[in-house]
Amino acid sequence: MANLLSRTQSPTPFPAFDPDQRARFDERARFVVQAPWSALQRVHEELVQLHGSELEELDEAPSVASAQALLAQLDAARRDGLTDATEGAVGGVSGVRWLLFRPGRSLSTGEAEIASRGFYDVADRPPLSLWVEAVGRPRAEGSQETEVAILCAVPEAVCDAAGAGRDVCSSGALAWVEELAPPLAEQLGDVS
Repeated sequence: MANLLSRTQSPTPFPAFDPDQRARFDERARFVVQAPWSALQRVHEELVQLHGSELEELDEAPSVASAQALLAQLDAARRDGLTDATEGAVGGVSGVRWLLFRPGRSLSTGEAEIASRGFYDVADRPPLSLWVEAVGRPRAEGSQETEVAILCAVPEAVCDAAGAGRDVCSSGALAWVEELAPPLAEQLGDVS
């Protein structure tokens, strides 16, 4: 199968958060960082069942607006599913690494799913419970089209599996934040 996706990268990195994005990020990340991995896995399954059609729509026509709308819908379910797990938590995940998932780029061939032992799904999507914020950048210099990426928190317990899947993802749907968004990586340096 030929990969018809462009291999060229946008010369513009994904930007750091603006104040509104940072506020949403802080609220969402709190739930993810404080929750045990087992709770995050359980919530992921519930989110997929509730929002499968929205995931397909995001893959077909990725935009920052549609990604933000989906993230807003995930918020309530994530809060409901993780509030008990995070209330009074002193533990939770022990550190995170930040990953960018770019919807619409996957070839849905399953390499990342297999290499990560199920961390990613067949469309290279990380668990929905780990989706924290959406960012956008021009698709190419001077372009009016926007490329979207979903920032995901990868718990230290599954970083090796996530990295193995990211390494074999030939479509470019997966990248560590420092690879595509140095300004954002710097902004997130104090969050873990």
